[in-house]
Amino acid sequence: MAMSGYEVALIDLDPQGNLTTLLGEGLTVKGKGKKSHAITIYANSEWDEKRPPEDVKAVICDCSPSFEANPKSLLKKLQYCIIPTTLNPLGLNKNGHVIKNTLKAIRSVNQEAFLFVLINNYLEDETQRSQVLKDEYKRYFNDLSLDDQRFQFIDPEEASIRTSKQLFYWGYHLYTHGKPELAFNSVGGRCYPKADFLNLLQYLEENSKIGSLK
Repeated sequence: MAMSGYEVALIDLDPQGNLTTLLGEGLTVKGKGKKSHAITIYANSEWDEKRPPEDVKAVICDCSPSFEANPKSLLKKLQYCIIPTTLNPLGLNKNGHVIKNTLKAIRSVNQEAFLFVLINNYLEDETQRSQVLKDEYKRYFNDLSLDDQRFQFIDPEEASIRTSKQLFYWGYHLYTHGKPELAFNSVGGRCYPKADFLNLLQYLEENSKIGSLK
C-alpha cells in the first residue's frame, strides 16, 4: 500500500509480536515516481485512537488469532478484514469452521466491514486436483457470500499470495544482523511476493472502497 501511494501505519496486536520483530519501529519504501513513504509500527499500547498521525489514512492491524484478545474499540472501526487460509484438503477441513466463526464474531461488533478470505501459500498447479479444491472452496463460502453482501472469497486466480522462498525466509536478516526490509527483493529479475501483494491491492481497490484512503 505504501508503494502505491498510501500513507500507512501498522498496529501489532498479535501477542507474539512478529510484526514488530520483523520490521522494528518501521521502514521507508520507494513508491511510484520514486517517492518515499514511511511505514510506522505501533504496539497496541502505543496507539492513541484519539490522536492518530495526521498524514496517515490507512491503519492496518496485525490481529491476534484469538478474537477476544483484540481491542473491541478497534474491531468496531475495521473497514476491511482479510482472513488467510490455505488451498489444500486439510486447509478447508481445519480452517473452514474457524473462518465462519470468526466472521460471525466480527459481525457481532461490526456490520459494515468488508470481509475477505484470501488463499495464502498458494501453489500453482495445472492438474485437475487444484481446480477441484478451488471449486470446493467457492462452494463452501458461497452461502456466506449470499447472506453477507460485504463478504467475498477471493478466487486465487484473481488474487492470492503464492508459495515462495522469499516469504519463507523473510526475517532472515534477524540472524545476519541486517536492516529490516520487506520480502520484495527481485530474484532473477522477478519478485513473486511484490507482484502478488500489489495485485491483491488492485483487487481490493476494484472490489471495495479502499481506494478512497489514498
